Amino acid sequence: MNRDFLNQLIGYEELVSIYLYDNDPSVFLVGYISQAFEDAILLEVIRQDGKYDGYTIINLNAIYQIEYGTHYLKKLSIDSSDRKSFNNNIFKEYLLEDFIKYCKENKIILEIENTDLSIIGKIIHSEQEILVLNKINTDFHCFDGNIILRVDDIKCISFMGCRQNRYLK
Repeated sequence: MNRDFLNQLIGYEELVSIYLYDNDPSVFLVGYISQAFEDAILLEVIRQDGKYDGYTIINLNAIYQIEYGTHYLKKLSIDSSDRKSFNNNIFKEYLLEDFIKYCKENKIILEIENTDLSIIGKIIHSEQEILVLNKINTDFHCFDGNIILRVDDIKCISFMGCRQNRYLK
């Protein structure tokens, strides 16, 4: 994905639809691109009902397609009353690496999606190529062991949204 083009969408506050799965075009994220980096973008997510739903970091290599200016996006009524602010100036050039470090240090509950699964938890260890997540059992709302993930397999990381916030204590 062309970073210069993505940066143009930032300046216009243009709503975009981002597709991560070429085999399922019904699954996409909607929001505003807050920043574009060498490896990923930071998307301010909007739900179908027009409410803000936190942020998602999307690996540029995972993006299948981006749409903007569509009828669907133009008709979406945005409710900015629950907009959450996030200081994204803490990130430098490589968003995934900086964000992983930030989440580990601040014990942020996040949702990591890779090709096969979606996991909610806290990062307890990270190295160049792997993450260790203390995962949350979403049925019982409690921490339930650890899982090791390859960083290269991460499609996106979501945080400060309603799915992640329901596990805050």
